[in-house]
Amino acid sequence: MDGLDTDDQAEFADGLKDIAAELDKLGKSGSDALSTLEEGEVGEAMSRQESCRTASAPAGTAGG
Repeated sequence: MDGLDTDDQAEFADGLKDIAAELDKLGKSGSDALSTLEEGEVGEAMSRQESCRTASAPAGTAGG
């Protein structure tokens, strides 16, 4: 954020768009990694841990 040019509103907006695009990529990457982690034996083990359950998933499932 420190590198964004706040004097030029258009350039600042472009910089924010770039940041948003990178955050979107990171979010997708994180979601993909979690999906992979939830597969197989790891997913089964996670589903048994209360702290690993998602709020939308019924108790005792791996959320998908």
